[in-house]
Amino acid sequence: MKNIRLVNYFILLTTLLCSCKGCIRPKEPEFLRMQNINILYNSNDSVIAVSEAVFFNPNKIGAIILNTELNVHSNGIKVADISQTNNAEAKPESEFILQVNYAIDLKKLLNSQGLSGLISSALSRSCKLEFNGYCRIMVREKIYKIPISSEQTINFN
Repeated sequence: MKNIRLVNYFILLTTLLCSCKGCIRPKEPEFLRMQNINILYNSNDSVIAVSEAVFFNPNKIGAIILNTELNVHSNGIKVADISQTNNAEAKPESEFILQVNYAIDLKKLLNSQGLSGLISSALSRSCKLEFNGYCRIMVREKIYKIPISSEQTINFN
């Protein structure tokens, strides 16, 4: 009789531990950096570019990337808006890359530089861009709004 009672306690304890492990809250994914800005197309009034936003998913389960909202500034002037709907999956406990496509308004970009900045940018054939916004990522039915803030240099070749 005592052995049956011990077995019942063991089964109850095992069931409780397993169910509690499933209730552990997921951790918030992290934004790491922006990288690899490439120009895809260049016209008289705009530049179509692509960048990679790198995140880390610290959870033991995958995540789903829902959408991205970013503003791109150069010297305090907004030169691009990014509003992207994604439906991609991120593997557990790993870095993942989100490709971000956007169009830069060249008139606004040139206005943001000022005369000395314009001459400097023309000589170096590059310009600094500031990315600010967020990405929504869902982990186990919980949606996280991950802030994005990064500064990168775009090269015009």
